[in-house]
Amino acid sequence: MNKPKLTIIEPFGYCEGVNFIISQLKQFKNDNDSFYIIDDLIHNNFFKEEIFDLNLIKVNTVNDIPANSTIIWPGHGHTIEEEKLANDLHLKQIDCTCPYLKGLFNRINNSKDKFIYYGKPEHRESKTFLSFDNVEPFDETNSVNEGLLINQSTIVPNYNNDILRRYKIINTTCPKVLERIKKFSEALNSNCFAIVCGHNNSSNCRTLFDVACNKIGKEKAALIESASDLDNLNLTNCLEIVLVSATSVPNKIVEQIINKIKSL
Repeated sequence: MNKPKLTIIEPFGYCEGVNFIISQLKQFKNDNDSFYIIDDLIHNNFFKEEIFDLNLIKVNTVNDIPANSTIIWPGHGHTIEEEKLANDLHLKQIDCTCPYLKGLFNRINNSKDKFIYYGKPEHRESKTFLSFDNVEPFDETNSVNEGLLINQSTIVPNYNNDILRRYKIINTTCPKVLERIKKFSEALNSNCFAIVCGHNNSSNCRTLFDVACNKIGKEKAALIESASDLDNLNLTNCLEIVLVSATSVPNKIVEQIINKIKSL
């Protein structure tokens, strides 16, 4: 059997937002104190290896954190109410919000315009946006054409939908996410098998997987977390493998997958 052609979508591995989190936490790598989090810093199981064995304690709400402790805000933001509670408890706050998102949050929150938000309701980013007074959730049953339509930064809404076209659309998908989606989509073809590397909880990862399923079919696409998952795939008679990683996947994981594919 001939080896399949391997097409790697670059860049792969962490995006600038994840690297920012790592740089923020690096200064505390020798600190023995406890750090509280209210959500995963990013959506990837392997990320724990990158945060220097910090003593992280996950709680449900800010109210569960003892006064005068330290909280690390997750990469996808935090609500106005959560920040107020943190201030009331005199918490030391380490802000790991993605720089792109932080700029977007500030822009929207300080605007006099009204915004309609399209995204997954339980996502941390969605909760942050919807804590602003001038942002309301998208409701497909609402026929009123008011407000500027913005979207979750890790998804690409279907703008061909007539309902969405009622609004003036501001594309707030992260440019780095869009770059990978565009390159991935362009590389897919009828002769290839698509492999998306990432965690199933990652919206960015699910978006990439949906792109593959919609373009070449679900039977010719797979979502994996590590090189060992390749053992579960039938790549016999595969002419080409197109590999893409979500923006929250460590470089070394992608490199392990690449090396294993090359050894097939």
